[in-house]
Amino acid sequence: MTITALTNQCPDVLAHVADFFIIGENKMNTKERIQLQDEIRAVFDSGDILSASEEKLQEYMASLCLEPVANESMRHAKIIQALTINHIQMKRHIGELNQKNTTLQYLVIALAIFSIIGTAIQSYIAIRTEIRFKPIAIQQPIKTPESTKSISKTSKVSYESSKNKTHNKS
Repeated sequence: MTITALTNQCPDVLAHVADFFIIGENKMNTKERIQLQDEIRAVFDSGDILSASEEKLQEYMASLCLEPVANESMRHAKIIQALTINHIQMKRHIGELNQKNTTLQYLVIALAIFSIIGTAIQSYIAIRTEIRFKPIAIQQPIKTPESTKSISKTSKVSYESSKNKTHNKS
C-alpha cells in the first residue's frame, strides 16, 4: 500500500506523514532516513539522548513516529525510544515550570514580608500618635454650670471636693 492510498484512508493522521517525507521541507530520501535512524541508535547507545537539544529531540521523535518499521521485532524498540524522548521532553518542561514557580514563590514571600513590615509600621505610628495626643484630650477645659471658670478633668475631683467642703461648713 502506498502513502497516497494510506492518506486517502486516514487523511488527518497520515497527511502529516506525507508532508514529512514527501512534500515539505523535511523531504528525506532513503539514505537520509537511514542516517537519521543510525544517528538515533547511536545517541541512545551512547546515552547522549539526555543532553540532546530540543530541536534534535523533535527530529528524532518525528522520525520514530513516522518512519515505517519493516521488522516487527524492532517496532517495540522504536516505541520505547519514542516514549523515552517524550519522557525527556516532559522532564525538561516540568523543570522549567518548577523554576518559574520557585521564582514566583520567592516573589510572593517577599511581598508578604513587605506587607507585614508595612502593617507593623502603621500600627507603631498609630499607637505612638495615640499615646502622644491622649493626655491632651483628657486635659481639655470643661465649663461647669456652677461657675464660669474653666477647669481640667484631672482637677475636677479636687474642685468638687473643695466645693463640698465649703457647703458643709456653711
